[in-house]
Amino acid sequence: SGVFVVQAYPGLMLSSGVDGTLRAYNVGPDAKNELFLDRRENSVGITCMAPAPHTLDADRRTVCCGYVDGTIRALAVCSNGFVLIQALKPHNCPVKQLAYTSDGRMLASLAQD
Repeated sequence: SGVFVVQAYPGLMLSSGVDGTLRAYNVGPDAKNELFLDRRENSVGITCMAPAPHTLDADRRTVCCGYVDGTIRALAVCSNGFVLIQALKPHNCPVKQLAYTSDGRMLASLAQD
């Protein structure tokens, strides 16, 4: 349901799927293909992703994911996997879109409700 290249780390690409997995790939010249994945227990599909802006995360390692059940999770990319930073459930239906304000102080979410 989403893909983006982590510009701060050449070759690192993240993808999300309706099966609820968040994956990290090395697509650079020294490609090792899939590096690691994250799938939460009783996971539902990921519907959208938004990388945190530089003003919020200077290292550009944070990504927010919206899920089918209305949950939003913020995760950090680490050398050996993803670390859950925060989770909240502002909606009772699928999250359709996530977007940060230009200063990175607020995250807006759009859902079917």
